[in-house]
Amino acid sequence: MLDDEVTQGIIEDKILLQFGEQMFHFYSGDRRRREYMRQNLRQLSRLVLEARKTTPLKNLEDFFYPSSFRHVVSAVKVVAGYNAETKMFKIPSLAVKLGYHLQKACSIVESNALKLGDKDLAKSAQNFLSVYQRKWNMLVSSGALSNMNESKMNTDKMVPLVQDVKLLYSHLEKVHEVVEKDLRDNVTQENYVTLAKVMIARMFFFNRRKASEISSITLRNFMSRKKCDVLDEMDVSVTDLERTLCSYFTRVDMRGSCGRVVPVFLKPTFESALELLVKTRELCAVPKENIYLFGRPNAKSNFKGPKSVYQLAKECGVENLNTMTAKKIQKHFGKMLLWMNLNGEEVDQILGPNHQAHTIRAELETGERDFEGEQAASPCYSEHSTFSCEQANQNYKQERGTPTVVQQKGKQKWEVAEVRAVERHLMHFITTHKVPQKNDCIQCLEAEPQSLKTRSWKGVKDYVRNRITALKRESNRSEHAPKNEKKPRREEQEEDDL
Repeated sequence: MLDDEVTQGIIEDKILLQFGEQMFHFYSGDRRRREYMRQNLRQLSRLVLEARKTTPLKNLEDFFYPSSFRHVVSAVKVVAGYNAETKMFKIPSLAVKLGYHLQKACSIVESNALKLGDKDLAKSAQNFLSVYQRKWNMLVSSGALSNMNESKMNTDKMVPLVQDVKLLYSHLEKVHEVVEKDLRDNVTQENYVTLAKVMIARMFFFNRRKASEISSITLRNFMSRKKCDVLDEMDVSVTDLERTLCSYFTRVDMRGSCGRVVPVFLKPTFESALELLVKTRELCAVPKENIYLFGRPNAKSNFKGPKSVYQLAKECGVENLNTMTAKKIQKHFGKMLLWMNLNGEEVDQILGPNHQAHTIRAELETGERDFEGEQAASPCYSEHSTFSCEQANQNYKQERGTPTVVQQKGKQKWEVAEVRAVERHLMHFITTHKVPQKNDCIQCLEAEPQSLKTRSWKGVKDYVRNRITALKRESNRSEHAPKNEKKPRREEQEEDDL
């Protein structure tokens, strides 16, 4: 972290340190979560610092008394930028997040008090949580969520302009060509940083992956890249077109958001630029301990994909900068970007000389096709660039000609083989009423690749949770069943015998 008063506040507060330690143990297997942990700690530390300025509270432990609740609400509103006149939060998401952080910190204080035998403090923490559950929604979260929904409704209507996307794409091509040559001739940190950000954006434009997923590719992933049409354990959300592209382009296999393997395609020009980044990373002060392909100089972290796309859009002078986020670009222009990246020769080789991609490319170049037209440009892609794993399962089966049974609300029925596969590895979670974590579910998927090939780690987790809920319900029924319930049945049986 930055060496500032926020970081110093974390170091001086024992509850904040325990809060960070708890997160670290929970997310220790996922290095991508370190920025998330850092943000959560700094958010809570900023709240404590604000409380010191405007309330009698001095540290995080002082928050969790019922009498302190009004001071906590006041500090949260100041940190989140609440305007009493308009009743609007400047940062409504921060107000919601701080509510979740406070619940976790309160449980830490209560646990510490119970370990030390301090019954008064433990009771105070319990009472604070009770007050929180009754009043927090009315005082903070309902207003914050309302602000978020209103903001979302306004921003969702704003769509990137076709001209802006085409301008950004042309800018990326030009900068890529110039900066790669500059880095080969003159190895400097500035050239390295520029090329790394441009490559993140170009790979994002060519693939259906999120910008954050692209930027988190590790050096090990890149060095083990492959070019073959053997798709071992590939996720069902991968479309037929992407499966075809595997035979023509080098790919990096990585974990997608659903925990299964997804490909990131590399054109020859991309691959040469990435090899140059790897070759010059040590000369540009990227530490050896940095595991990321797009590692930052003098740091162990990576460049952020969405931020890189936005910065490059700002550099090229687009007309409507606020709409040029990675999420919006991919949502509205996912297929168009693919056709823009494939030249005529590549389209002929991959899709054939008479494919509609030629017509689409011509319309894009002349500006005749807009984002609404490109939504239905190709049957090879789904309507949206991101969708749930359950929808992906159904889409993939339909594309392959496999008959499917439509379940209510899009749910897929669990087969006997799938249930047995989960029970072999996660039965102890069911019997102990403990919900498995992501890593546990992924290990189960890897151990049973055939039985669970259409399942995601989230689907496995939800199945185990449902089993636990069913067991708890059965247990509650048996406990509350009337003791004389069986007596009438015996009398009825005697009457039947007579």
